[in-house]
Amino acid sequence: MKKIVEPFAKGFTLIVLLALIVIVSVSFMAAQKDKNFDEGSRCGKQMSSKANGAKSHFFGISCNNCHGVKADKADGCFSISGSVYDEARARIHKNPVIKLYTEQGAKGKLVAVLYGDANGNFYSTQKIDYSQGLYPSLYGTPGTREPEKHMTRMTFTGDCNKCHGKNVEALGID
Repeated sequence: MKKIVEPFAKGFTLIVLLALIVIVSVSFMAAQKDKNFDEGSRCGKQMSSKANGAKSHFFGISCNNCHGVKADKADGCFSISGSVYDEARARIHKNPVIKLYTEQGAKGKLVAVLYGDANGNFYSTQKIDYSQGLYPSLYGTPGTREPEKHMTRMTFTGDCNKCHGKNVEALGID
């Protein structure tokens, strides 16, 4: 009887051990897959700008320098962020509205709406899928020469000040 039970016990132990390894591995991979947005991590902190808010800072500088997934300098990993000047590019544009669409010219599916703050900055940790590219539209002040501006090229990133910042300007907005 011992000869029959002993191999069975060893085989059963091996199966249980392998199953445990698989479960731990799958759990670890699932946790790593979205680790930048897990609750409790600095990236899991939910943040977004609000109209008339005043929590933002460093107008025109790339927010992702500190708030990016690869930057460890501040809470919140922004999926989109930037700063908006007025039409003359002379002053900040308070409380801008930015909308992301799947098609150029504010057409297609509306993916996200962002409300900038009183400091002219907008940001959000909201998950946004840029894999197919998105077209941002900026909604300005009614009565100005161009109350709406639409990017003519799609973007695959939400780091808006990387191209439209304080020291760089690759407009691409009509």
